[in-house]
Amino acid sequence: MFKITTITSAVIGLLLASLFGSSVVVVVRAQDINVGGTTQDEGSILVENLVDRCVIDYDPDVDYFPVKYQKPSISSYGDIDIFGEKFEPHNTTDFLEITYFKTYKIVTNKHQDPPVSYLLYQCGTEKPQDVIDDPDNKFDLVLPIPHQGGLALTQTPQIPYPEMLGLRGEIIGLIGNPSYVTSPCLSSLLDDGSVEVVYDSNSTIQRELIDDYIERNPNVIIFSGPTNNVVGDRVMVVSATQERTNVATFDWMAFWAALYNLEGEASRITSEMQASYDCSSDNAKAVAAQQRELVPEEKQPVILWANYFTYQNLGWSVAECPTWDSAYYCEYAAHCDATILSRPEGAGYNKTYGGSPTVYWYLIHSGQGPSAWNEQRYAEYDVVGLDMCDIVGRSSTTGVQHERRWFRNVFTEPIGSLETCNVPDEIFQPYVPPGTECDSAGEEDTTSESSSAPEKSSLLAFYLAMVAFVLVV
Repeated sequence: MFKITTITSAVIGLLLASLFGSSVVVVVRAQDINVGGTTQDEGSILVENLVDRCVIDYDPDVDYFPVKYQKPSISSYGDIDIFGEKFEPHNTTDFLEITYFKTYKIVTNKHQDPPVSYLLYQCGTEKPQDVIDDPDNKFDLVLPIPHQGGLALTQTPQIPYPEMLGLRGEIIGLIGNPSYVTSPCLSSLLDDGSVEVVYDSNSTIQRELIDDYIERNPNVIIFSGPTNNVVGDRVMVVSATQERTNVATFDWMAFWAALYNLEGEASRITSEMQASYDCSSDNAKAVAAQQRELVPEEKQPVILWANYFTYQNLGWSVAECPTWDSAYYCEYAAHCDATILSRPEGAGYNKTYGGSPTVYWYLIHSGQGPSAWNEQRYAEYDVVGLDMCDIVGRSSTTGVQHERRWFRNVFTEPIGSLETCNVPDEIFQPYVPPGTECDSAGEEDTTSESSSAPEKSSLLAFYLAMVAFVLVV
């Protein structure tokens, strides 16, 4: 029995760099392969992150994260809108930051005060103990990745992200009330006991149940919401819903992807979604310009956006949009060349929760709506944009006509429902939202059908019995 000697990873890197240019990123791993009864160490070249195993032959000079998270740039509304107001594109997200080193990455949630950071190091490499011990650093969690030990979710807006990354099988616990879950496949796993439910309406008992769950699942990661609804040594805080823009909210896909080195897949999903979203905005601008050529005095559609809360008898929450990025609905309005009717000056009262800097405004009392808005909607923000533009008469009239999924006429249209889960075939497959492809507006969109657009000072009132996010604990 003998071993074949192979060239080092550093030599391979130099050879490839000379062939293809210094911009090539190379990752080398060793594999033991049996050849005719002998063991052979073979260096195999990777240009992707290791998503399914640890490093076998650790080389401190190798960058083990060639595929990295990059913040998107928002340019949906152009530099100057049709009213001459300047839009400043900016990199998002505001609250998520991922810093890469050769063998580890640091994920930081800057929404928390002070910010919370997590150090994730590639399994099979040396733990960066000097970085961990540095008094200038504080890490709430230090983990080897790809993560082994499962995920426990605590809020419904968290569900679409791991599902879209194909990580539904990694979800082993739901800490909270399962009645709010609307994902068909996750609901199936909850029903058959594959995903454990940790829930009691009594907060004292709930804390005991969580402690017991962690004791039985010492390697699980629990994901709290932005208000720290769950705390502990195995907790990571997710603040996606607190971002200023829809693109940024969805881009927290990278937060989950970082745990499994799936940044490449996350980038593919988010870039495709943003392209669809930008398309509907471009269409809205084109249709609005064409309609104003036909009716010069036409004004922007005006939307009354209000939510109704039964939680703590908070009552009506009415939109406030001093800027386009004050809230997701403000952005949807600007996205579709519409404007939001804001809460009257001095009316109502406001509250904050759990130390979060986010302010919620409330008026009077009563109701609650379907939970899908607080979960699956996050996986289809581009479709919500298409819906909004369709309602205010700013969608393309050419090509396949868009059928709304998230907004309906309460007088003439029935309540919709989510698609079913094809068990067992789809149960561990990545969730692919049934979105509608956006067709770019063509020249024939000179719609003389001006009746489809709102009349001069028309007011579109949306009664949305929904909450900003659902706390299921």
